Amino acid sequence: MKLTYEDYRDEVRRYFVCCPLCGGEKLDYVAPGPAGVFRLLNGRDTLTCEECGAKWLLYFIIGFGQGYLEWAKLEIESRNGRGRELVGKEIRKDEWREKSLEARAKIAPSPPPATIDDAAKSSGRLSTFFCRFCGSENEVDAIFCQKCGKKLK
Repeated sequence: MKLTYEDYRDEVRRYFVCCPLCGGEKLDYVAPGPAGVFRLLNGRDTLTCEECGAKWLLYFIIGFGQGYLEWAKLEIESRNGRGRELVGKEIRKDEWREKSLEARAKIAPSPPPATIDDAAKSSGRLSTFFCRFCGSENEVDAIFCQKCGKKLK
């Protein structure tokens, strides 16, 4: 089985979900052409974050028609200095995945907290009724109107 560019890219993206330093998703992996193929045969390649400028050396274990990312070493820290303490350290792929997920969690907006309304809608225990004071529709078994706040029951 011949390994393709996509095989290696998918293996890297499994562990570098996003940039572990800035959370950016613009990661440049393996330049196409003879240089990229040569690096792959050697078991090493690079990964660069186009958003913060960080650069990693990737080390693969290659054999029997398969290639697995083993570790990555940060060669160049981000432009704002993030990752300075990691430069030159060989860090296993699972640790980079954890750092990537942490970075994504910091920049991704968290979903709004569930409300009683959401819980009632998902449980299917809704009754629709109109407020006798303001006429607004209420979709939960509430004691007070959601719009005007007057007591319904």
